[in-house]
Amino acid sequence: MLYIFFGEDYYSRHAAFKDFQTSLGDEEFINMNTTFLNANEANVNEVLAMIGTVPFLASSRVVVIEGLLSMFEGSKKSEFGQWGQLENVARTMPDTNHLVLLDGKIRPSNPMLKVLGKAGYSKEFIPLKGSSLRAWAIRAAKSRGVLIEDDALSLLIDNCGNNLLSLESEIEKLSLYKHHDKIIDLASVKLNVNYERDENIFRVIDQIFSGNYNSARLSFQHLLDGGVDSIEFILLLASQLRRLILVKDLVDRKIPREQFKSYLGTRSDFAVNKSVDQSRSFSMKQLIRMHTQVVNLDLEVRAEPDKYSQGSLIDLLLLRMVSEK
Repeated sequence: MLYIFFGEDYYSRHAAFKDFQTSLGDEEFINMNTTFLNANEANVNEVLAMIGTVPFLASSRVVVIEGLLSMFEGSKKSEFGQWGQLENVARTMPDTNHLVLLDGKIRPSNPMLKVLGKAGYSKEFIPLKGSSLRAWAIRAAKSRGVLIEDDALSLLIDNCGNNLLSLESEIEKLSLYKHHDKIIDLASVKLNVNYERDENIFRVIDQIFSGNYNSARLSFQHLLDGGVDSIEFILLLASQLRRLILVKDLVDRKIPREQFKSYLGTRSDFAVNKSVDQSRSFSMKQLIRMHTQVVNLDLEVRAEPDKYSQGSLIDLLLLRMVSEK
């Protein structure tokens, strides 16, 4: 069967696809039988062969094509070329096999959407707004064991907009920061969700990654003076390392640069550009090793919270990070 998931709301679109995968059976075997393709690089005949291939040790096979609808924005059906075969394939493919098209915002006049939408199931994911967006954020906070005050939520939405990936990331960070109080208040949002503060944190991370221990130590002291504690910084550093690992993967998979914001869960061009720049200095193995060091230190601190002072903790972190360069 053919499934089309498209729209600006990447978070909900991705969640719908994951739910679809889950509905097919054992996650491990379905993942083994799922193939992702970029429409700009895909060979039509190869795609057709994959769609017709019998699943291996699983109940279903899934072929996912990203960006196919976008290729035909503003074009005509006569320009489909070999891709025009998909209409017939979508109606005749084996019951065990599924073709999934993933795309961003697509106009209703898109000719490929018009044709294939009649041959399968399609759903558009429109970004949440107003009360629906607030309700989603409140549920996200409650699922992490915390409540969020109205004024805090308003400021958070002002900063993140209706990017659910960004909102979820900030709520996750805030829930860890306020795990004792169980309430996210305005002060905690002002402290943790601030782009000027992000720039300062990026500066420290730059210095750590470049092995400039003395400058990093001095810059970190400025962060301490601004209200950031060592534990919080460790969490932020781990988060940025995960972001760099994701950026490295996006580059390797040749995902278009304009889609990075959605994948990274941010509205900030600065955050995207800085992450891309930082990722160029490391191999994937180096980034994974550094992330492991940070996670291990976080576990040590949680196990013995009184063992480290603010100063000794950041010194230890810096030394470990520098050793991985």
